Amino acid sequence: GLNLKRKGENRFEHFISQRGVANSISHNYVSGIFIDNDNHLWAYTWGGGLNELNLNQKGNRSFKRYNSSNTEELKSDYISSACEDRVNRGIWFGSPEGVIFYKKQTGEFMMIQFNIPDNHFEAIRALYIDIESKLWVGTTNGLFIIDLFSFALSHTNFDYKYIRNLSN
Repeated sequence: GLNLKRKGENRFEHFISQRGVANSISHNYVSGIFIDNDNHLWAYTWGGGLNELNLNQKGNRSFKRYNSSNTEELKSDYISSACEDRVNRGIWFGSPEGVIFYKKQTGEFMMIQFNIPDNHFEAIRALYIDIESKLWVGTTNGLFIIDLFSFALSHTNFDYKYIRNLSN
């Protein structure tokens, strides 16, 4: 589950997955959380996909769920990492199936395809955006470094580096 302490309050709210309650958090195994620039809390889970909670609405306890059953582009409900992209106004998520980009303006998810023979990875372990607006994608097979300004121009033909063997 998830424990939340709202600013200015002296209590915690406890959120747990409740079978049959569509706006409860989707899974009790929360891999991580973060609050985006729009003051939405994102809880990504290992087995239940993504959960979004609008913190701008005082007392809001209703999660919006995104998972492989209701979002075609989410090929996995196992989400391991996330980070917000200010250049493209979106959020990147890592999963065993690869990298997923959520475009906040349209509410669309897209699975990112790299120009390599195998776009499936054993796992995305980490996502990080550096000061030069490069997205670092750590996988169990290697490292991708994506130029986010290039991605802003084309979501299908963007600049990236792939480093498979870090010892070279």
